[in-house]
Amino acid sequence: AESLNSELGASGGFTMFEVLIQDANWGEDVAQSVLQDWQDDHGLTSVDVWTDGTTSCIDPFATAGELPVFVIVDEALVIREIITNGYNETVEQQIIDTVNGL
Repeated sequence: AESLNSELGASGGFTMFEVLIQDANWGEDVAQSVLQDWQDDHGLTSVDVWTDGTTSCIDPFATAGELPVFVIVDEALVIREIITNGYNETVEQQIIDTVNGL
């Protein structure tokens, strides 16, 4: 996340954040302390981490249940792409291509 945010955010107009939908115990609500631990554990200095505090939003987009899910929205908050293939170099390039094409 940090490398994507650095690459895409350099030109402005790009904001990346992560939303935790459950804690490490799978299915338990996310406490505020878990958000800070997630940032610290993953070296996220320029990426905010959010939660709604409950597990109510578990997997609304990923029909296959693969996480993480990337939802790319434009400046008008229109969803441009939903990527549900987990995370690897191919997905990272897909995110870059999508954002650069907005």
